[in-house]
Amino acid sequence: MYPNLESYVYNPSNFNVIYNPAMPVCCSLVGEKRQLEPGLMITVLGRCHPYIEQGSTQSFRVDFFNGECEHYGGGAENIAFHFNPRFENRSGMIIMNSCEYGQWGQEIRPFERPFPFRSGGNFRLTFKVETEHFEVQIDGQHLCQFRHRYNFYNIRRMHISGRLDIDQIKFEMVGGGLPRYIMGPQLPYYEYLPQLSERPHDIAMVGTVRYPFVEYFAINLASSEQGRFRCESEFNNIPIHVSIRAQQGQIVRNTKNYGNWGQEETDLNGPFEFQPGQRFFLMLSIRPDCFSVQINGRFGFAYRHRLSWQSIDSLQIYGSVDLSEIRIQPV
Repeated sequence: MYPNLESYVYNPSNFNVIYNPAMPVCCSLVGEKRQLEPGLMITVLGRCHPYIEQGSTQSFRVDFFNGECEHYGGGAENIAFHFNPRFENRSGMIIMNSCEYGQWGQEIRPFERPFPFRSGGNFRLTFKVETEHFEVQIDGQHLCQFRHRYNFYNIRRMHISGRLDIDQIKFEMVGGGLPRYIMGPQLPYYEYLPQLSERPHDIAMVGTVRYPFVEYFAINLASSEQGRFRCESEFNNIPIHVSIRAQQGQIVRNTKNYGNWGQEETDLNGPFEFQPGQRFFLMLSIRPDCFSVQINGRFGFAYRHRLSWQSIDSLQIYGSVDLSEIRIQPV
Protein backbone atom coordinates (compact mmCIF):
# COMPACT_ATOMS: atom_id res chain seq x y z
CA MET A 1 0.00 0.00 0.00
CA TYR A 2 2.94 2.35 0.61
CA PRO A 3 5.52 2.06 -2.18
CA ASN A 4 8.84 3.90 -1.89
CA LEU A 5 8.64 3.82 1.89
CA GLU A 6 11.25 6.50 2.55
CA SER A 7 9.12 9.12 0.82
CA TYR A 8 6.24 8.69 3.21
CA VAL A 9 7.54 7.96 6.71
CA TYR A 10 7.81 10.84 9.19
CA ASN A 11 9.22 10.61 12.70
CA PRO A 12 8.88 13.97 14.43
CA SER A 13 10.67 13.92 17.77
CA ASN A 14 8.54 16.39 19.69
CA PHE A 15 5.20 18.21 19.64
CA ASN A 16 5.81 20.00 16.37
CA VAL A 17 4.63 20.42 12.81
CA ILE A 18 5.04 18.45 9.57
CA TYR A 19 4.66 20.67 6.50
CA ASN A 20 3.44 19.54 3.07
CA PRO A 21 3.99 15.78 3.60
CA ALA A 22 4.11 13.47 0.63
CA MET A 23 1.04 11.28 0.35
CA PRO A 24 0.18 8.81 1.70
CA VAL A 25 1.54 9.64 5.16
CA CYS A 26 2.97 7.27 7.77
CA CYS A 27 3.69 9.23 10.92
CA SER A 28 5.12 8.29 14.31
CA LEU A 29 3.04 9.22 17.34
CA VAL A 30 5.63 8.31 19.96
CA GLY A 31 9.21 9.30 20.59
CA GLU A 32 11.67 10.50 23.17
CA LYS A 33 9.45 13.46 24.09
CA ARG A 34 6.01 12.36 22.96
CA GLN A 35 3.52 9.60 23.59
CA LEU A 36 -0.15 9.21 22.89
CA GLU A 37 -1.84 10.35 26.10
CA PRO A 38 -4.82 12.43 27.20
CA GLY A 39 -4.43 16.02 26.06
CA LEU A 40 -2.54 15.24 22.84
CA MET A 41 -4.17 17.06 19.95
CA ILE A 42 -3.36 16.27 16.31
CA THR A 43 -4.54 18.83 13.75
CA VAL A 44 -4.55 18.12 10.02
CA LEU A 45 -4.87 21.08 7.63
CA GLY A 46 -5.74 19.88 4.16
CA ARG A 47 -8.10 19.90 1.24
CA CYS A 48 -10.15 17.28 -0.54
CA HIS A 49 -9.35 16.66 -4.19
CA PRO A 50 -11.69 18.31 -6.70
CA TYR A 51 -14.30 15.88 -7.99
CA ILE A 52 -13.46 13.47 -5.17
CA GLU A 53 -16.97 12.05 -5.55
CA GLN A 54 -15.98 10.72 -8.98
CA GLY A 55 -13.70 7.77 -9.73
CA SER A 56 -12.95 4.46 -8.04
CA THR A 57 -11.72 5.99 -4.76
CA GLN A 58 -14.21 8.45 -3.32
CA SER A 59 -12.82 8.88 0.16
CA PHE A 60 -9.85 9.43 2.41
CA ARG A 61 -8.94 7.74 5.69
CA VAL A 62 -6.99 8.29 8.89
CA ASP A 63 -5.82 5.18 10.76
CA PHE A 64 -4.33 5.01 14.26
CA PHE A 65 -2.41 1.76 14.60
CA ASN A 66 -2.53 -0.41 17.71
CA GLY A 67 1.21 -1.07 18.04
CA GLU A 68 3.52 -0.62 15.09
CA CYS A 69 2.37 -0.59 11.47
CA GLU A 70 3.68 -2.83 8.71
CA HIS A 71 6.62 -0.48 8.11
CA TYR A 72 8.08 -1.25 11.54
CA GLY A 73 7.46 -4.94 11.94
CA GLY A 74 3.78 -4.68 12.85
CA GLY A 75 0.74 -5.52 10.78
CA ALA A 76 -1.74 -3.61 8.68
CA GLU A 77 -4.52 -5.55 10.38
CA ASN A 78 -4.42 -3.92 13.86
CA ILE A 79 -6.11 -0.51 13.77
CA ALA A 80 -7.29 1.05 17.02
CA PHE A 81 -9.25 3.84 15.32
CA HIS A 82 -10.26 4.06 11.65
CA PHE A 83 -11.78 7.38 10.50
CA ASN A 84 -13.12 7.29 6.94
CA PRO A 85 -15.13 10.10 5.27
CA ARG A 86 -16.78 8.79 2.08
CA PHE A 87 -18.24 10.78 -0.81
CA GLU A 88 -20.08 7.79 -2.23
CA ASN A 89 -23.45 9.48 -2.59
CA ARG A 90 -24.81 12.98 -2.57
CA SER A 91 -25.11 13.18 1.19
CA GLY A 92 -21.74 11.59 2.07
CA MET A 93 -21.03 9.65 5.26
CA ILE A 94 -18.35 9.00 7.86
CA ILE A 95 -17.40 5.48 8.92
CA MET A 96 -15.54 4.80 12.18
CA ASN A 97 -14.29 1.39 13.24
CA SER A 98 -11.40 -0.68 14.58
CA CYS A 99 -9.65 -3.78 13.26
CA GLU A 100 -8.00 -6.56 15.26
CA TYR A 101 -5.97 -9.28 13.51
CA GLY A 102 -7.71 -8.50 10.25
CA GLN A 103 -11.25 -8.63 11.68
CA TRP A 104 -13.19 -5.39 11.53
CA GLY A 105 -15.40 -4.47 14.48
CA GLN A 106 -18.81 -2.86 14.48
CA GLU A 107 -19.06 0.19 12.25
CA ILE A 108 -20.15 3.49 13.73
CA ARG A 109 -21.77 6.15 11.54
CA PRO A 110 -21.79 9.04 13.96
CA PHE A 111 -24.33 11.58 12.77
CA GLU A 112 -27.15 12.45 10.42
CA ARG A 113 -26.45 16.14 9.95
CA PRO A 114 -24.94 17.60 6.73
CA PHE A 115 -21.67 16.00 5.62
CA PRO A 116 -18.86 18.40 6.70
CA PHE A 117 -16.39 17.82 3.83
CA ARG A 118 -16.66 19.33 0.34
CA SER A 119 -15.16 18.35 -2.98
CA GLY A 120 -12.14 20.63 -3.43
CA GLY A 121 -12.75 22.22 -0.03
CA ASN A 122 -10.24 23.08 2.68
CA PHE A 123 -10.64 21.65 6.16
CA ARG A 124 -9.11 21.64 9.64
CA LEU A 125 -9.50 18.14 11.07
CA THR A 126 -8.56 17.65 14.73
CA PHE A 127 -8.17 14.47 16.77
CA LYS A 128 -7.95 14.99 20.53
CA VAL A 129 -7.06 12.10 22.82
CA GLU A 130 -9.31 11.88 25.89
CA THR A 131 -9.18 9.24 28.61
CA GLU A 132 -12.27 7.46 27.32
CA HIS A 133 -12.40 8.37 23.65
CA PHE A 134 -11.03 10.25 20.66
CA GLU A 135 -12.78 13.57 20.13
CA VAL A 136 -12.97 14.62 16.48
CA GLN A 137 -13.47 18.24 15.43
CA ILE A 138 -13.91 19.77 12.01
CA ASP A 139 -13.11 23.45 11.49
CA GLY A 140 -13.10 24.01 15.24
CA GLN A 141 -16.53 22.44 15.83
CA HIS A 142 -17.25 19.14 17.57
CA LEU A 143 -17.97 16.41 15.02
CA CYS A 144 -18.05 13.06 16.82
CA GLN A 145 -16.43 10.79 19.41
CA PHE A 146 -15.00 7.30 19.17
CA ARG A 147 -14.75 5.35 22.43
CA HIS A 148 -11.43 3.55 22.90
CA ARG A 149 -11.68 -0.17 22.19
CA TYR A 150 -8.01 -0.81 22.93
CA ASN A 151 -5.38 0.59 25.28
CA PHE A 152 -4.64 3.92 23.61
CA TYR A 153 -1.14 3.98 25.14
CA ASN A 154 -0.27 1.20 22.65
CA ILE A 155 -1.09 3.38 19.61
CA ARG A 156 2.20 4.18 17.90
CA ARG A 157 1.61 5.30 14.31
CA MET A 158 -0.88 7.22 12.18
CA HIS A 159 -1.55 6.70 8.47
CA ILE A 160 -3.37 9.17 6.22
CA SER A 161 -4.26 8.20 2.66
CA GLY A 162 -6.82 8.81 -0.05
CA ARG A 163 -7.89 11.69 -2.22
CA LEU A 164 -6.63 14.69 -0.29
CA ASP A 165 -3.60 16.97 0.01
CA ILE A 166 -2.14 18.01 3.35
CA ASP A 167 -0.55 21.36 4.12
CA GLN A 168 0.28 20.68 7.75
CA ILE A 169 0.06 18.14 10.57
CA LYS A 170 0.48 19.71 13.99
CA PHE A 171 1.07 17.96 17.34
CA GLU A 172 0.45 19.77 20.62
CA MET A 173 -0.55 19.17 24.22
CA VAL A 174 -3.57 21.15 25.34
CA GLY A 175 -5.33 21.72 28.64
CA GLY A 176 -4.43 20.43 32.05
CA GLY A 177 -1.09 20.77 33.81
CA LEU A 178 2.05 18.73 34.06
CA PRO A 179 1.65 15.16 35.32
CA ARG A 180 3.37 14.00 38.48
CA TYR A 181 4.84 10.49 38.64
CA ILE A 182 5.29 8.32 41.73
CA MET A 183 7.61 5.48 40.77
CA GLY A 184 7.57 2.19 42.68
CA PRO A 185 5.17 3.26 45.44
CA GLN A 186 5.02 0.98 48.47
CA LEU A 187 1.65 -0.24 49.74
CA PRO A 188 -0.23 0.69 51.76
CA TYR A 189 0.09 4.08 50.08
CA TYR A 190 -1.38 7.37 51.29
CA GLU A 191 -0.98 10.92 50.04
CA TYR A 192 -2.71 14.15 50.93
CA LEU A 193 -3.64 15.78 47.60
CA PRO A 194 -5.69 18.94 48.14
CA GLN A 195 -5.44 19.73 44.41
CA LEU A 196 -7.92 16.91 43.72
CA SER A 197 -10.68 19.16 45.10
CA GLU A 198 -9.71 22.08 42.89
CA ARG A 199 -10.00 20.66 39.37
CA PRO A 200 -10.73 17.35 37.56
CA HIS A 201 -7.90 14.83 37.50
CA ASP A 202 -6.84 11.55 35.93
CA ILE A 203 -4.97 9.07 38.11
CA ALA A 204 -3.22 6.25 36.25
CA MET A 205 -1.75 3.15 37.86
CA VAL A 206 0.42 0.40 36.41
CA GLY A 207 0.96 -2.73 38.43
CA THR A 208 0.74 -6.49 38.87
CA VAL A 209 -1.77 -8.53 40.85
CA ARG A 210 0.04 -10.58 43.48
CA TYR A 211 -0.04 -14.34 43.59
CA PRO A 212 -1.54 -15.51 45.82
CA PHE A 213 -4.16 -12.79 46.09
CA VAL A 214 -4.91 -12.65 49.82
CA GLU A 215 -6.29 -9.13 50.34
CA TYR A 216 -8.69 -6.95 48.35
CA PHE A 217 -7.05 -4.32 46.16
CA ALA A 218 -8.73 -1.12 47.30
CA ILE A 219 -8.56 2.54 46.28
CA ASN A 220 -10.03 5.32 48.37
CA LEU A 221 -10.51 8.86 47.12
CA ALA A 222 -11.29 10.28 50.52
CA SER A 223 -11.95 13.41 52.52
CA SER A 224 -9.16 13.46 55.09
CA GLU A 225 -10.14 16.74 56.75
CA GLN A 226 -6.95 18.45 55.57
CA GLY A 227 -4.72 15.44 56.16
CA ARG A 228 -5.98 14.69 59.65
CA PHE A 229 -7.01 11.13 58.73
CA ARG A 230 -4.90 8.71 56.72
CA CYS A 231 -6.66 5.33 56.38
CA GLU A 232 -10.04 3.81 55.60
CA SER A 233 -10.97 3.07 59.20
CA GLU A 234 -10.35 6.72 60.16
CA PHE A 235 -12.08 8.45 57.24
CA ASN A 236 -15.60 9.65 58.04
CA ASN A 237 -16.26 10.43 54.38
CA ILE A 238 -15.00 8.50 51.36
CA PRO A 239 -16.67 9.89 48.21
CA ILE A 240 -15.22 7.10 46.04
CA HIS A 241 -14.26 3.63 47.27
CA VAL A 242 -13.18 0.97 44.73
CA SER A 243 -12.54 -2.58 45.92
CA ILE A 244 -11.19 -5.08 43.38
CA ARG A 245 -11.92 -8.62 44.55
CA ALA A 246 -10.15 -11.28 42.52
CA GLN A 247 -11.71 -14.24 44.32
CA GLN A 248 -15.24 -13.03 43.55
CA GLY A 249 -14.39 -11.54 40.15
CA GLN A 250 -15.99 -8.24 41.19
CA ILE A 251 -15.14 -4.56 41.32
CA VAL A 252 -17.20 -3.04 44.11
CA ARG A 253 -17.88 0.70 44.31
CA ASN A 254 -19.36 2.53 47.25
CA THR A 255 -19.40 5.76 49.26
CA LYS A 256 -18.88 6.24 52.99
CA ASN A 257 -20.92 9.16 54.29
CA TYR A 258 -20.45 10.25 57.92
CA GLY A 259 -19.19 6.78 58.79
CA ASN A 260 -21.97 4.86 57.03
CA TRP A 261 -21.50 2.82 53.87
CA GLY A 262 -24.07 3.07 51.10
CA GLN A 263 -25.31 0.53 48.57
CA GLU A 264 -22.62 -1.31 46.61
CA GLU A 265 -22.40 -1.18 42.82
CA THR A 266 -20.78 -4.06 40.93
CA ASP A 267 -21.87 -3.83 37.28
CA LEU A 268 -18.95 -3.97 34.83
CA ASN A 269 -18.59 -3.28 31.13
CA GLY A 270 -16.71 -6.32 29.86
CA PRO A 271 -14.87 -9.17 31.57
CA PHE A 272 -13.13 -9.03 34.95
CA GLU A 273 -9.44 -8.51 34.10
CA PHE A 274 -7.59 -8.74 37.41
CA GLN A 275 -6.09 -12.21 37.72
CA PRO A 276 -3.25 -13.20 40.09
CA GLY A 277 0.11 -12.74 38.41
CA GLN A 278 -1.23 -10.51 35.63
CA ARG A 279 -0.12 -6.97 34.84
CA PHE A 280 -2.75 -4.21 34.58
CA PHE A 281 -3.24 -0.58 33.61
CA LEU A 282 -5.88 1.38 35.50
CA MET A 283 -7.08 4.90 34.71
CA LEU A 284 -9.27 6.73 37.22
CA SER A 285 -11.02 9.85 35.91
CA ILE A 286 -12.53 12.34 38.36
CA ARG A 287 -14.98 14.67 36.64
CA PRO A 288 -17.68 17.03 37.99
CA ASP A 289 -20.50 14.82 36.68
CA CYS A 290 -19.14 11.36 37.57
CA PHE A 291 -16.16 9.13 38.29
CA SER A 292 -15.11 6.58 35.65
CA VAL A 293 -12.49 3.89 35.28
CA GLN A 294 -10.67 2.35 32.33
CA ILE A 295 -9.13 -1.10 32.72
CA ASN A 296 -6.32 -1.99 30.32
CA GLY A 297 -7.48 0.74 27.96
CA ARG A 298 -11.15 -0.29 27.91
CA PHE A 299 -14.04 1.51 29.58
CA GLY A 300 -14.89 -0.38 32.76
CA PHE A 301 -17.58 1.54 34.61
CA ALA A 302 -18.91 4.93 35.65
CA TYR A 303 -19.98 5.92 39.15
CA ARG A 304 -22.26 8.85 39.90
CA HIS A 305 -21.09 11.06 42.74
CA ARG A 306 -22.98 10.64 46.01
CA LEU A 307 -20.79 13.20 47.78
CA SER A 308 -19.23 16.25 46.17
CA TRP A 309 -16.11 15.43 44.17
CA GLN A 310 -14.66 18.67 45.56
CA SER A 311 -14.50 17.09 49.02
CA ILE A 312 -11.81 14.66 47.80
CA ASP A 313 -8.35 15.58 49.10
CA SER A 314 -6.55 12.25 49.63
CA LEU A 315 -5.57 9.05 47.84
CA GLN A 316 -5.20 5.77 49.71
CA ILE A 317 -4.25 2.43 48.07
CA TYR A 318 -3.79 -0.95 49.74
CA GLY A 319 -4.08 -4.65 48.98
CA SER A 320 -2.49 -7.55 47.12
CA VAL A 321 -0.88 -5.70 44.21
CA ASP A 322 2.53 -4.32 43.38
CA LEU A 323 2.47 -0.91 41.70
CA SER A 324 5.28 0.19 39.43
CA GLU A 325 3.89 3.65 38.77
CA ILE A 326 1.21 6.16 39.71
CA ARG A 327 0.63 9.18 37.48
CA ILE A 328 -1.50 12.11 38.67
CA GLN A 329 -2.62 14.40 35.86
CA PRO A 330 -4.76 17.56 36.17
CA VAL A 331 -7.08 17.99 33.20
